[in-house]
Amino acid sequence: MQQTICFLLVCGFVYTKATDKNLDTADGALKTPVADGSLRYLLEMLLVKFDAMDRKLLELQVEVTEHQKEVARNISVLQDRSLAILNLDQLREKLFNQIPKQNHSSCEALERTLFSPDRR
Repeated sequence: MQQTICFLLVCGFVYTKATDKNLDTADGALKTPVADGSLRYLLEMLLVKFDAMDRKLLELQVEVTEHQKEVARNISVLQDRSLAILNLDQLREKLFNQIPKQNHSSCEALERTLFSPDRR
């Protein structure tokens, strides 16, 4: 796309330079006729391409904004779940720390029962 635009600009410049040899002065540049509307066509074509690029850029900006919102929601959900897991781990640790030491063996059995892989 960039190469096409640059090529069109160079062609327009070469064409304009070739149509009149008095372009070095302001009077000569103002009196230069645009033969066959080629320069006008070139400029209109560039404007159409720029408009298309602008529309595409706006579409991409909307899409990026939607993705950012989705990522923010996902991060929020992950933070909530992480906090819930942390709270459960802290609660479990408090529970097992409050059980007297003499019941430690029964505590281990209870922990195996509660957190065994086949219960999940």
